[in-house]
Amino acid sequence: MPLLHAPGRFIAETLTWLPTPPYRSLVLLRLHEIDCQPDPYVAVEAIRRHDLYLVLDYPATVAIVTSALQISDRYRPDAMAAIVIDDDRDDDRTDPVAVHRELTGLLRGRLAENGTDLIAAWSVFGTAPGSAWISLFDNDHGTLPSLPPTATSSDIPASTGGIRPHSATAEQVEAELARHAPPPSYTLEPDGDRDRSQHRVRLMLGWARQVHNGATVTIPGLVAMAEALQDSDVRDVLFAFACGPHGEAASPLWTVLARSLPASHRGRPALLLAVTTYLSGRRDRAMTELRYGLADTPDDPTLLAMARAFADRIPAEVLHAVARSGRATAADLGIDLD
Repeated sequence: MPLLHAPGRFIAETLTWLPTPPYRSLVLLRLHEIDCQPDPYVAVEAIRRHDLYLVLDYPATVAIVTSALQISDRYRPDAMAAIVIDDDRDDDRTDPVAVHRELTGLLRGRLAENGTDLIAAWSVFGTAPGSAWISLFDNDHGTLPSLPPTATSSDIPASTGGIRPHSATAEQVEAELARHAPPPSYTLEPDGDRDRSQHRVRLMLGWARQVHNGATVTIPGLVAMAEALQDSDVRDVLFAFACGPHGEAASPLWTVLARSLPASHRGRPALLLAVTTYLSGRRDRAMTELRYGLADTPDDPTLLAMARAFADRIPAEVLHAVARSGRATAADLGIDLD
């Protein structure tokens, strides 16, 4: 993946991962470098978007720095990078690039104190091809290139059998989900979020073992797992599990969930199933499973990004490297994936 040698392309590719074009935002990128030949491969492990300004042109410095330090503390990434998306001023207001340089300079210093390198930062004015970008750490600059067409659901081979939805079960689950409401955040204890994520991961892994051993998932179980998959930490851990040594054992559960959950909830289990299938060497089948996941959510950025990766025959090592984030999350939750 281009980074320092082709920043325009790197920025353009990164922006395609965001579900909507960002505006007046700062995007933090958590990076992992994979030592492979002939050149290292820099993988973006995660992306976090922040509002760039509090009000008017006052940077949201405290919120951005705090978030970056949390990422540094929790994940200990190999490095980080930042992309600032702003509007190009043609009035008497403060030069935005000067503001961006001051903000990212402070961010770089605070991260360095915490043991993480901010290796690059850029300002970009617009997200369309031809939009100007400038490095905030040197004088490099250019414009965003036009990228090759990205994958869409129609690019993925049509299913030739395989997953079929259980419509009646999905309708029951959807009705139950409609009656469920998440608890107000103010009722949670200080460690409530962590405890809830830990419980949800254990629930998912417990059902994976039971289904692997022949158990039938109940409607309440399907509802609980549909809710659990809305938790980003849970998804992070399950991706790591799917990439791990025992990932194949969970494939029966991902198949059950992909068939039995409502259409809007099928994408994540279909993705987990496809990742496991791809790592087993069955690329065409993995693409078919992704198509199933995209059938009702054709613009899902994560599934589309994985489709692009599979189409490019991304090395298994890259998926394993991305899964490091989930393994770190699992460790933080006190869960052993091995």
